[in-house]
Amino acid sequence: MAIIPDLWPESIGRVNSGPEVVNPLEILTAQAQQLRQKTNGTVEAWVVRSSASPSAKSDDISFAYDFVISAPALDGFRRRLFTVEFPPAFYPACLQSGADTEAVKATDAKDFLDKLRDLLSHSSTRGLIESLLKQSEVLRPF
Repeated sequence: MAIIPDLWPESIGRVNSGPEVVNPLEILTAQAQQLRQKTNGTVEAWVVRSSASPSAKSDDISFAYDFVISAPALDGFRRRLFTVEFPPAFYPACLQSGADTEAVKATDAKDFLDKLRDLLSHSSTRGLIESLLKQSEVLRPF
């Protein structure tokens, strides 16, 4: 039997084999953890693989994730806040906050952070989280 050599480059399998780029999934996961900490777990956030990729063409490879907030005290109330879609190279990344809004494109990690900050600071986002906090407080056991 012939010996078949390993043809893969040595760098395959090493996560940090290239230049360090903070990817959208890392940023989203960090924001989900920070929301849980800020609200002491009253409002939670989850990053969930999206089943549909709204802007990808059939021949494009992309990843899509929903950023979902929930309130465990409110019988697990859940709402998708936005969807992020990005290619294997991470950028440009698209943020889509609703069906009736236009997607916002971020060219790199800094731009993504800026656009995500705007989305998380938006009055509708703050209002929803404040509402969930108030309702959860009412239902909190004595």
